[in-house]
Amino acid sequence: PAPERLWRAVRLHRLRLVRLPSTPHRIALGVGLGMLIGSVPLIPSQMLLAGVVAWLLRASPAAAVIATLYSNPVTFGPLYAIFFAIGSFLLPNMHVALPEDVANLTSLLAMGWDVYLVLCAGGVVFGAVAGVLAYVAAYRMVAAYQQRRVRWRTGASNAPPVVAGCAPSGEGDGCEQDGAMNGGKVADDGKGGRDGR
Repeated sequence: PAPERLWRAVRLHRLRLVRLPSTPHRIALGVGLGMLIGSVPLIPSQMLLAGVVAWLLRASPAAAVIATLYSNPVTFGPLYAIFFAIGSFLLPNMHVALPEDVANLTSLLAMGWDVYLVLCAGGVVFGAVAGVLAYVAAYRMVAAYQQRRVRWRTGASNAPPVVAGCAPSGEGDGCEQDGAMNGGKVADDGKGGRDGR
């Protein structure tokens, strides 16, 4: 069934996110940026733009690209309707209406830039709010996963918490500083590595 396939996809992307070789902050920041950029109708350039922006802001490009996947051909219709409702509230003087095929970007552009502007305005507001919430949720999720990984490696029930700027240490002593802070490399499963750069 479609709901079951969707749930499997969500679980798969969640596992990909928490296993990325980076710190909770950089992964969560990438997720937040991906949610924001995924809300702007720039198809098919959302993934590329998210990766570049994340790289420039020292977030995780991989996390940003994964996060944009919530905006896809299956969700375009409902999302665009929400974006348009928010944009119409923000820009009441535009006096525009959505086309019947809201998921077709060509149809939207054919109706004029006023429609596209309203859609983008609503998308940016929606994406900003969703991005902040996604950052908080992703940070907690990744930090909890990395904490469990440290405990599993060391067998210690009192392993030190994972904090911003730290990733689990390959030596099993809690965490090591992010490469952006001290020139070192972020550890991933005991091997040094950077998050896709």
